[in-house]
Amino acid sequence: MTILILDCPFVPISVNALYRVSRGRMYKTARFRELRVILQSLLDSDWKIYPLDQKLSLSIEVYYSDRRSRDIDNCLKCLLDLCNGTVWADDSQISQIEIVKLSDSHKHTKLIVQPYGRETNDESVG
Repeated sequence: MTILILDCPFVPISVNALYRVSRGRMYKTARFRELRVILQSLLDSDWKIYPLDQKLSLSIEVYYSDRRSRDIDNCLKCLLDLCNGTVWADDSQISQIEIVKLSDSHKHTKLIVQPYGRETNDESVG
């Protein structure tokens, strides 16, 4: 089975910055749409097998370039929504999630996607 490793050159926006409401309608922000384009370009460069259509296990490493206090779950909704229709068909396919926040000199996010409950071979993108 394939394992996908994506090193995204961004940190997901918080759930508070994910949506806006105007005239009684909720919509995703321009920044969210920009991040989706970046994610899609990472996938388009090498891989044509997405979106995946099986149960998945997801490991996330979020690298911040500063030491500010953040809730670890605040970026999760954005990441899952970004990957809907690009990496996987729908985030309801995710059966297991592991998330870690780390420090680095530049902000980025590493996603490791693999079939849920199976050993896999290592192939990567990004």
